[in-house]
Amino acid sequence: METTSKSRLHPLLTAAAISVTVFSAAGVAALTGLLPHSSGTMKDAEPVVTAVSEKPQPSIIEPSMPAAAAVATPVAKPRPQASTARYLVAVSRIRR
Repeated sequence: METTSKSRLHPLLTAAAISVTVFSAAGVAALTGLLPHSSGTMKDAEPVVTAVSEKPQPSIIEPSMPAAAAVATPVAKPRPQASTARYLVAVSRIRR
């Protein structure tokens, strides 16, 4: 009398397959616009600029004196060009 055993997937492998399927479906739904998106805004990164001191530094620095720190001057953000602004408006209309 022969006994045949059914080979089953390991439970962790089954759970992994289900999670990959669910996250893939959620990603496709998000890309196609079926899922709602958040209304948060992105913060633009500000460039860091270091200022160069125009005063000559003394050649002899006493060890008891702290070193002078360079002061960063803020830089004005450039305004987007008209073509860039039109592009961003068009993209925002498509996403709705």
